[in-house]
Amino acid sequence: MLIARRGLLVAGASAAMARPAWAQSLSQGAFTHGVASGDPLADGVIIWTRFVGGDGRIAWEVAEDESVATIAARGEAQATLASDFCVKADVRGLQPGRVYFYRFLAGSGPSLTGCTRTAPTDASSLKVGLVSCANYAFGYFHAYGHLAERDDIDLVLHTGDYIYEYGADEYPKTELTVAGRAVDPDHEIVTLDDYYRRYQQYHTDPNLLALRAAKPISAVWDDHEIANDSTSTGAQNHQSSEGTYADRVAAATKAYFDWMPIRRPEQTGIRLYRTLDWGNLARIILLDTRLIGRVRQLSYQRALGLHLLSDGAGMQAAVEEFRRTQLLDPARTCSARIRKRGWRKRCSLVETTRPDMASRGAANRDGRAARRHGRRGDGLTRCARQHAALRDGRRTAWAHAHAVEFGFMGRIPRRARAVPASLRGERSQRRCSRRR
Repeated sequence: MLIARRGLLVAGASAAMARPAWAQSLSQGAFTHGVASGDPLADGVIIWTRFVGGDGRIAWEVAEDESVATIAARGEAQATLASDFCVKADVRGLQPGRVYFYRFLAGSGPSLTGCTRTAPTDASSLKVGLVSCANYAFGYFHAYGHLAERDDIDLVLHTGDYIYEYGADEYPKTELTVAGRAVDPDHEIVTLDDYYRRYQQYHTDPNLLALRAAKPISAVWDDHEIANDSTSTGAQNHQSSEGTYADRVAAATKAYFDWMPIRRPEQTGIRLYRTLDWGNLARIILLDTRLIGRVRQLSYQRALGLHLLSDGAGMQAAVEEFRRTQLLDPARTCSARIRKRGWRKRCSLVETTRPDMASRGAANRDGRAARRHGRRGDGLTRCARQHAALRDGRRTAWAHAHAVEFGFMGRIPRRARAVPASLRGERSQRRCSRRR
């Protein structure tokens, strides 16, 4: 099983470091699920851990060096049952565009040391690891581990389905479940405690722990963080016997915000959408396309109606008309506006892997799972991917690791004029092949 260089091996170095004398008065307990960081700004970043023990009083340090000798910022935090003992600190006052190391401290000792970085104020490139759709029971998350080992990745974007809500023998069926990866709890998760337990289990995977410790992560949910085909009004996989949909959404989103190292846009409610700037080079728009951005799930049966009962030629014509006027209509996405602004992309695929299937020989590393530009049909999510020059192969339903390098050609937007001229005249390239 792959364990990334920075993700877990740094733990040995942390354990060897003597904790500051002042930290000995902190709570006695354990850091149970590693550390993580995310949503980097030019002057700050979110850091995360989970601590169980005592009264939950811990401290944190952010340093300029891996030995945590040159402290850039420090503070205290409180782990409580109300947040499943998860702790997040929004560290500010950092320098832009540089690497930092961070750890948490307790009276019983330090956590492992994580590595993160702040966003630059002036940037000529951005390399992003793009992941999504990881089902614990299907297999090990090797792609996470490979991504954690990469020294050239600036930021990891998780575009949804970080967990799956299904119980045992649902998806996957028992015969397809990898030995030792049966889900906990074994029933479909519905309550807040259920969601917490599923996140706890996911974070026993060493490759996921390694990725969270090694790279800053920005994330949005899709549907399975709540239930299959979630919308603002309901979900395909939610029944009235499971309680109210509003209660389930409240439980699922609270667990998500508690466990993910992201900046919550509002202290209450379910708002997730936000933006991240990478200097004057890129603005990444992170959107909620489910609980706020979708009233109902797309249904071909509803959209095509009686045309599905016609002969082959008539049905085919109806499908093509639907694709042309609705699915591929530029007015329904941001693509037309992006082209008018002169943005272009240069995208290099470095790895395409389904993390939960890699151990079963189903890794797909030749790029066949990457969808071509504009083939995604889920509304506002497509808008965000196009704006950020990212694709996650949504219809393949697997997680992929990509490196994305941003460049420009044609007319340069005002915010991007600091980009070196060598990038402005390059032809847009995309070495991503379409899965058949």
